[in-house]
Amino acid sequence: MTLLLQTDRLLLRPFLESDLADYYEIVGNPNSALAAGFQTARTLEDAQFMLRRAMSTEMVYALVEKRTEKVIGSIGSMKKWAKMAVQSTMKVNSGTF
Repeated sequence: MTLLLQTDRLLLRPFLESDLADYYEIVGNPNSALAAGFQTARTLEDAQFMLRRAMSTEMVYALVEKRTEKVIGSIGSMKKWAKMAVQSTMKVNSGTF
């Protein structure tokens, strides 16, 4: 299933290979990478690898500013994150940290 959502200003759609330059701008920034929970891409090739991985992952989408057609972020849900959240909740609820 291909998700496509839009507002007056934003578009949520699957990533494309042509998003690489914008994606590198995001994942190559240590502050953005840290905030999003992933490693910083040191090279364009690193970013391309990460982009291809995002493209092959269900439920990871590009957030695009419609006026400029620039990728300004991403949003997604991964089973790994969901599992980690459940485990964290279980630890907090059981009193172990």
